[in-house]
Amino acid sequence: MRLSLSALQPGTYYLYVVSPLTGSIPLGRSRGIVVVHAPEFLRLGPEEDITLDSGSLYDVAGRASGSSQQSVDIDYAVVDVDGAPLVHLFYSADPDLGVNNALADAEGVVTLDNATRLTAGGLSEQEGVFSWNILAADFVAAGAYYIYAAANDGSQTALRRSANQVHVRHAPFLRLDALND
Repeated sequence: MRLSLSALQPGTYYLYVVSPLTGSIPLGRSRGIVVVHAPEFLRLGPEEDITLDSGSLYDVAGRASGSSQQSVDIDYAVVDVDGAPLVHLFYSADPDLGVNNALADAEGVVTLDNATRLTAGGLSEQEGVFSWNILAADFVAAGAYYIYAAANDGSQTALRRSANQVHVRHAPFLRLDALND
């Protein structure tokens, strides 16, 4: 028998075993089953370590090849059975940020200590791809960063860190052209 808990209100529930011989008198009871409808992240990119370089020296693998990339697509997915929380993306060099570093306001907007926000007001799609360009308006210092995703459904906050890092480099770029006199 399969039991769906998505329609139950959050709380503690018990399963009882009864028999036609005992009628409504239970033969046994399960331990408490706690139902919580917190947001949960299913995935968060990038799928592999990637190097972004504003100076066109390092490629995505971090090799000095003269061809670089300045943006990365961050794939994310969150599920919440009783709502549609906003998804907030951040980057941080700290690999150990947890839910205790996240703070949500009454509208569900999450801030994360020791992290820089990538999404201004949050993303309303529960699943999608966000493109992060290091040449955008805000300067991104050189370093190795993890991507964090946070979501708050009004009562609970979920946080996930990417398994892989984004390495940001700003290699000097000097182009020498042949003089045509």
